[in-house]
Amino acid sequence: MKVGIVTWHHNPNYGGILQAYALQEVVKSFGYEVEFINYRPELRGIKSKTIRMIKDLYISFFHSKLYKGRKLQYKFIDENLDVGETFFVYEDLCSVADDLYDVGICGSDQIWSNNQGFVDPYYYLDFLSEHKRISYAPSIGYNRIDKKLEKDFIKKVKEIRFLSIREEKGADIIEDLAGLKAEVVLDPTFLFRKNDWLTKLENIKDIIPKEDYLLLYLLGNNRNKINYAKKLSEILGVRLIAIETKDTDLSGVNTVYGDPLDFVNLINNAKYVLTDSFHGLALSINLEKEFGVFKRFDDEEKISQNSRIYNILNKFNLHHRLVEENDDPGTFLEQSVDYSYVNSILEDERKKSLFFLSEAIKKIGQENK
Repeated sequence: MKVGIVTWHHNPNYGGILQAYALQEVVKSFGYEVEFINYRPELRGIKSKTIRMIKDLYISFFHSKLYKGRKLQYKFIDENLDVGETFFVYEDLCSVADDLYDVGICGSDQIWSNNQGFVDPYYYLDFLSEHKRISYAPSIGYNRIDKKLEKDFIKKVKEIRFLSIREEKGADIIEDLAGLKAEVVLDPTFLFRKNDWLTKLENIKDIIPKEDYLLLYLLGNNRNKINYAKKLSEILGVRLIAIETKDTDLSGVNTVYGDPLDFVNLINNAKYVLTDSFHGLALSINLEKEFGVFKRFDDEEKISQNSRIYNILNKFNLHHRLVEENDDPGTFLEQSVDYSYVNSILEDERKKSLFFLSEAIKKIGQENK
């Protein structure tokens, strides 16, 4: 039986690649053939390819470490993700999808954010027969669905046979708008236990600094957060290093780059992690690290995605790990994470999530016999 996954599997983003990789490996462990469905309309035509080339050239000249990191991420995708044939036209995918795939999974990541200003049917598996559709941990990301998109969103969600979502807020939105109960499940990176990730790290080239370090991973650009990290590293008496990212001005901070497993390894070996990233947070918890998480947005912002952070902190009763950049770093260090408590919740949630996914695939497979 062949399972096709729809997610953001081709973007040079550590968390996005790792959630795709983890979901692929978990579905494989159930005994199924799996590949990422590769609909890429943005690559159609000379204009799109030229724009992409210009962007790459700009990054290579002005952000050399970021460019090297991106190359390593693309290399990881090529070597570790099973990607199907490329479709540039949606109708072409629709015409063959049911012959290619017995089951479709959409998720995880923010594929239901509708951030292009419309509800893209691709991310709701509209190209497959309805009885084959599973959503596994997609994220809406925002606190609401744009009013003008509600009708299309409700229609597409109602056509998902086995419906799950990544955040409680997303489940509330779906229930309010569509009257449906969506199962709240873990991000795929949590489906790997800590030892699963450590096993993946055994054969990678070690880029870890020899001395203790505080790892900073920011997606937003805020000088106050960087200054906070500098103060915390001084209090801890460790080196501050940061992972190079596209939109963050990290001038004055020692930066590193690597592929997605290097990213996991950097988190795993850090004395402390500071981040505003959902997956930076998720991996820190899964790898049992001392960490602090910043809000990336003001709560009042229309584009705020803070609910993703609040959801995961609420799930594990880790509200005290939320950092305000004006807080005293010394005070923040007074409380550590009780991982015996966190891991008991995580294991229960992991079992529930794995059961939802395996049962959904199995039921579709039994009907296809």
